[in-house]
Amino acid sequence: MGTMTVWMTAMRSTVPTKVPGTCPANQFTCANHRCIPHTWRCDTDNDCGDGSDEADCNAGSTCHPEQFQCPDHRCIDPNYVCDGDRDCVDGADEQGCSYNCTANEFKCANGHQCISSFYRCDGVFDCSDRSDERNCPTRPPGMCHHESEFQCQSDGSCVPSTWECDGHPDCEDGSDEHHACPPRTCASSLFRCDNGNCVLRSWICDGDNDCRDMSDERDCPTPPFRCPSYQWQCPGHSLCINITTVCDNTPNCPNGADESPLCNEHLPDQESCSDNNAGCTHGCIQGPFGAQCTCPVGYQLSNDSKTCVDIDECNPPGLCSQHCFNERGSFRCHCQEGYTLEADQRTCKVSDSRQAFLLVASRNQIMQDDITTQPNVIRSLIRDGRNIVALDFDSVTDRVFWSDTSQDRIWSSYMNGSDRVVIFDSGVTVTESLAVDWVGRNLYWTDYVLETIEVSKLDGTHRAVLLSENITNPRGLVLDPRESAHLMFWTDWGQNPRIEKASMDGKLRTIIVSSKLYWPNGLTIDYPNNLLYFADAYLDFIDYCDYNGNNRKQVLASDLVLQHPHAITIFEDFVYWTDRYINRVMRAHKWHGENQTAMLFNLPQPMGLVAVHPTRQPAVEDPFLVVVRDSIILGIPLNPEEKSNDVMIPVAGLQNGYDVDFDDTEQIIYWVEHPGEIHRVKSDGTNREEFAPAAILGSPVGLALDWITENLYYTNPGAQAIEVLKLRGELQYRRTLITNDGSPTGAGSPIGIAVDPVRGKLYWTDQGTESGIPAKVASADMDGQNPVILFTDNLDHIEFLTVDIQENKLYWAVTSTGKIERGDPDGSNRITVVSGLSHPWGVTVYQNFLYFTDRDFEVIERVDKSTGANKVVLRNNMAGLRALKVHFRQTSAGTSNWLHKQSGSV
Repeated sequence: MGTMTVWMTAMRSTVPTKVPGTCPANQFTCANHRCIPHTWRCDTDNDCGDGSDEADCNAGSTCHPEQFQCPDHRCIDPNYVCDGDRDCVDGADEQGCSYNCTANEFKCANGHQCISSFYRCDGVFDCSDRSDERNCPTRPPGMCHHESEFQCQSDGSCVPSTWECDGHPDCEDGSDEHHACPPRTCASSLFRCDNGNCVLRSWICDGDNDCRDMSDERDCPTPPFRCPSYQWQCPGHSLCINITTVCDNTPNCPNGADESPLCNEHLPDQESCSDNNAGCTHGCIQGPFGAQCTCPVGYQLSNDSKTCVDIDECNPPGLCSQHCFNERGSFRCHCQEGYTLEADQRTCKVSDSRQAFLLVASRNQIMQDDITTQPNVIRSLIRDGRNIVALDFDSVTDRVFWSDTSQDRIWSSYMNGSDRVVIFDSGVTVTESLAVDWVGRNLYWTDYVLETIEVSKLDGTHRAVLLSENITNPRGLVLDPRESAHLMFWTDWGQNPRIEKASMDGKLRTIIVSSKLYWPNGLTIDYPNNLLYFADAYLDFIDYCDYNGNNRKQVLASDLVLQHPHAITIFEDFVYWTDRYINRVMRAHKWHGENQTAMLFNLPQPMGLVAVHPTRQPAVEDPFLVVVRDSIILGIPLNPEEKSNDVMIPVAGLQNGYDVDFDDTEQIIYWVEHPGEIHRVKSDGTNREEFAPAAILGSPVGLALDWITENLYYTNPGAQAIEVLKLRGELQYRRTLITNDGSPTGAGSPIGIAVDPVRGKLYWTDQGTESGIPAKVASADMDGQNPVILFTDNLDHIEFLTVDIQENKLYWAVTSTGKIERGDPDGSNRITVVSGLSHPWGVTVYQNFLYFTDRDFEVIERVDKSTGANKVVLRNNMAGLRALKVHFRQTSAGTSNWLHKQSGSV
């Protein structure tokens, strides 16, 4: 570890948190003096950490005058009073009602419910007593494929013949499980569950509740019991005691095994803590059986019982709401832009104060349920549909889109129900799912009968069929139109149930999940974590996986909680779903399926579901190049056809600029200029200041910002050092990480620097010294430990470098050879990507391209990063070029929850 230098204040091990006496007017003061936004008050989340923001929330709470208030303070739309549905949990909205049905309505046998005559004998139970489907004529036989399908009795609908007598009622009336079904038997290759279901034997003891009664996970071998590193396990018992109580002359274990004569003196043939620490890498205690190695919190003993190794708290995911980064002996949670890390340092909560709500398609209506307010408010958005199935929203225009399969139409209106327009009134039949592309301004949908996936503009123009081949029974559909993904996912119920993905133009089609699927139904995306959630209405589970179908995990599986999940959505840490069998909207925790809660009750045929909030459709900023010239920093588009230089507010008046980086969270740009000062400015051009003067820093040249710990790394060739500044907190520090210690791995004349916080690494280029430090590309941990030389030879006058985090590759520029080279972070696979340059300086990578500057040729160019081919000149005749960076942090910060390594911190 290098020396520590204190900058502007005395060194402290941690930055203190200021506890204000009072909070600003727009914030709520917790009992523990923490400040939170007023909008987080009474939203059912413990944001203060002491529960004070949720105290006395129902006291005196009232609904709007036009709303009906349930005894539990829930507010419902007045149209839901005396409509035959129990919208209040206790049915208070249906008490003392008289029901007089109109000529166009059917009166249910229970006498207190009227439904549209259109719903009589349509195969769906709309009356709570199911009387609307009694004494109905059956549809003519022969409507189904004779050999491959079974026709249900009540409505004549068709299900695959393999579903007849399979132990699971698939028809609404259960007629596929008739009395003539033979006793259930399972083939020898299958396992028979206690409930009679048959599952593959390979599914036994795999951690998933495949039987739906947990019988396939019973009597499975369990991992050996292990106490935390700071505790001691009593021999022969699953009991842990504090290490400090071992050998304290007081028996604490049931058999007193924590005390013995060996506590005081060891035998000659046994190891002792006093003898080379008994070979332990960390702690050692003289225990009742001799010397025993111990580990600090966050570590555990390896199989050699001597070495302490770091515990990877981030795998499997679940400790953090979003991004988790494993550190030595600990871990760090990080939230995506638009979210705030709560007091527990694990939970990410939306920062935007706008309310979140659910939109639910329920037969002839679309209901809105505010899920972040108390009292809970339920209102009706659309009430005069016929059979509304699918829906989605557009956060840009504040509109909702939905399909009505009885009307064979796709509709749109504002969120308040106004300006209702028909998008399509022909060429659509059973539109099972809709998805809004909020970036490209397009509408995607699946048609179950036409067996297609189609797309149009949001107004219905430019309609096109994207996919029609090998599409059998498409159901769920979801999009990720962000620049880093540009993908569509869908489920298919066909003979080969599966989940597929493709680019949003229908190309690059791939099956990503095909096992453990039967009726893959709803889909949704956890955008901060790049995870795809899906539900199966037959196997009754909710799972998630990454975009390639890997790292699949089960959230919830139970035929008691999940009986027929149809659509799913996500908001913050909860997954929500509609269940057609129990007529409810439910929610559970997105990682472990706990905290199961019924959000809405007694819904007639709940189908489509979507959580509405700006964070559910993340804003996408177009990436651009930030270019440093001697006297100005400017932004240029990545598209070679666009020739403007004003995509960002330019920073003029530099004195010999060198390098640049940006903090996208705070919208601040940092840069280095002669004679070695670090400056910063807000991206809107305000608050420009000298952040760190040369008199303090020396002569920094290269910059790299760690967006996770919010530390700023820089090279200092004048001081022959690599250093780091802490950007946040009342106290600011400067720490020297790597110096010229006389070894080849030391800092000679460091120039360029890049960081990979995801993997916990920093990289630098070094022009070397005449006293033995070679010109090189080197790496170290982000705290400066474990420096390693990666590449040497022919690196005279090496300049800047960049790291391609997605591909885990390094690129660097060498002036003496006129080349840009690439290599792996382990020091292998060094190749030349571009040659024939005069003075290459800045390099950066985005997606499939490598961008670089040539100071002598006065050009900014782009090539394919893998081959160096297809060179394109973005700008020419641009004098004084130095560094450049792509302003788009999501390519690196947007990693999945389990991508984590050790990160440094100041």
